[in-house]
Amino acid sequence: MAHSPTADAIPYDAEAQRTQAAQWSALVGARRGSGALLGAKGVREVVRTSWYRSAGARVTPDLPMAPVVLDESALHDATQRTDWYAVATEAIDRHRAMREGDGHIVTLFDGEGRMLSADGDPSALEGLAAINFRPGGDWNERTVGTNGPGIALATGQPTHIVGAEHFCERWHAWHCAAVPIKDPVHGRVAGALDLSGFREAAHPHTLNLAIALGVAIEQTLTAREYERRFAILQQFQQLSSKYAGDGVLAVDRAGHVLGATPAVAKPVQDALAVLVRHANGCLSKESAVPVAIGDRRAATWFPVVMAHQVVGGCFVLDGAALPTGSEGIPFQPGEVKVYARRFFEAGARDLGRLSPPVSPAVWEALQAYHWPGNVKELKHVIRRVLQQATGEIRLEHLPAAIREAYGVVDAHTSAIDAEDRRLIEVVQRAATMADAAAELGITRSTLYRRMERYGLRPGRVLRRD
Repeated sequence: MAHSPTADAIPYDAEAQRTQAAQWSALVGARRGSGALLGAKGVREVVRTSWYRSAGARVTPDLPMAPVVLDESALHDATQRTDWYAVATEAIDRHRAMREGDGHIVTLFDGEGRMLSADGDPSALEGLAAINFRPGGDWNERTVGTNGPGIALATGQPTHIVGAEHFCERWHAWHCAAVPIKDPVHGRVAGALDLSGFREAAHPHTLNLAIALGVAIEQTLTAREYERRFAILQQFQQLSSKYAGDGVLAVDRAGHVLGATPAVAKPVQDALAVLVRHANGCLSKESAVPVAIGDRRAATWFPVVMAHQVVGGCFVLDGAALPTGSEGIPFQPGEVKVYARRFFEAGARDLGRLSPPVSPAVWEALQAYHWPGNVKELKHVIRRVLQQATGEIRLEHLPAAIREAYGVVDAHTSAIDAEDRRLIEVVQRAATMADAAAELGITRSTLYRRMERYGLRPGRVLRRD
């Protein structure tokens, strides 16, 4: 003879189901208050707390079927947006032999409880479709009451709901064993996998099989994440070499910092990480997108896209932050050398070099120049000099305009002058700024950024201030 179920026993057998059905009729069917639901005897805690939440969400026990919230087009879009969906379906296909001919179906749900797919026993598929337990149906606990995938999403724990443990009476003919699918990057519940079938086929092994499938999916997701991180770090290495004088920060799609050059201060790292987290998976797929960081900084976003998904990327920051309040004020006598020395030291450190010796004539020439761009222009000039010169910094390394301000008029062309001239020639010749950027082998936003740092202005005829 079967025994009456204890409060923590899943009611698999017929007698346990009769006892459970009587409890349901006395509590849920009779529309008893929330206090009675929470204090129910002989009902598992996971079930009675779900009954309590279901009643609080005003789910009606006589609900005939779940609402369908995704039509065919919306369902297709939802599966495309669900980052883990393809991995999950592949894992399910690999383990198909484990569940063939057992009268069950396997289903996948997104984080909102909307069914994305269903596959398995034809008779079970047909019977469950009558209550809209089919792709597009909404099986969130707040919508349809106690059910396996709904509880897995609500609690983040595996669960098995059998027969009269469901809140709605129409679901009593079925059982469902569900496990949450967690994102390995965020650690949050991203969806659920469920095995459902006729109530009479319920067995403890059903939940074990669901757990095994869930583990297989999460392990594959973790392995894929390592591949994504490797791709992000590859991009980080490439950008760090390309923008040697700037700061580069690598992040995954959750905002976790994977790498940063010394020029990216910790507060800036934190600000960009928060920006990525707030994007909530909606990071731009476009490359070289400008991003504002407060009022005084800007960065350029370079995404890493794999399988049509932005998996992370890198921010490139234009050099180190200026001293607060200094950017828009004129120099006082003697200040140029103080700022210049600081920028030579910081710039060399970012390039992985020792601060170079500087010719006395260079200090005098820097002091003689009128600096229309103030501190910002000085910083950019010094960073360009460091990128072009090796060894001692001499007068010949400075742009012609600064040498002329010092009283040196010669035919010598520094590397900076040549770079400026090349940029000006290309922009004047090109039909558009996009064409100019393409010829220079850079993005359009990078072209604008270089023109600004060089003291140049876009237009058909360019000039230096």
